[in-house]
Amino acid sequence: MVILGRAGKEASIHPNEEAIRTMFAAYEAGDLDVLKQVLAENVVYHIPGRGPFAGEHRGRETMISLWDRQKEFLGGKPYHAEPYDMAVTDKHVIMLAEVTCERDGERFIFRTANVYHVATPRRPRG
Repeated sequence: MVILGRAGKEASIHPNEEAIRTMFAAYEAGDLDVLKQVLAENVVYHIPGRGPFAGEHRGRETMISLWDRQKEFLGGKPYHAEPYDMAVTDKHVIMLAEVTCERDGERFIFRTANVYHVATPRRPRG
């Protein structure tokens, strides 16, 4: 992915930002092959609170299962996360996003802050 930097010059995006954006695009598209390439086998995902998806989710297959359950909860449609700001380093990505989803004909929009600790950037092949 290439973006324009100052004065219209090309600037490449950090591999960790690319990995997070790729992960969300693959989730929305239902592309399990790309998800399996981007997610580490030992991924750990924390969802705060006491809701039906709260808790610690360990492992790539558990993560994919979580997203499947969330889609089922939303009537078979994935949610859409639109990042509006990111802070990226070699070890972390902080993503501020607006999330849109629908359930039983009602549309929900909320903002979230996600923090990702990246051990090794994972890019999809091909």
